[in-house]
Amino acid sequence: MKALFHDHGTELLKGAVGVGASVLSVLTSMQESIEYYLRCGALILGMVVSMTTLVSIVRGWKKKK
Repeated sequence: MKALFHDHGTELLKGAVGVGASVLSVLTSMQESIEYYLRCGALILGMVVSMTTLVSIVRGWKKKK
């Protein structure tokens, strides 16, 4: 029973490594387009954080008055 589990575990590990290598090769070939979307996403997220910070600052000023 133990040997059977060991064989299946090894096969699962080999399969995971194969799938991981395939995904990594696809990501490497699409690096430029992925980088573009990451930059746009980071820009949008930064703008959202800036706007929420601005809103909280303005609300703080209104509470003090």
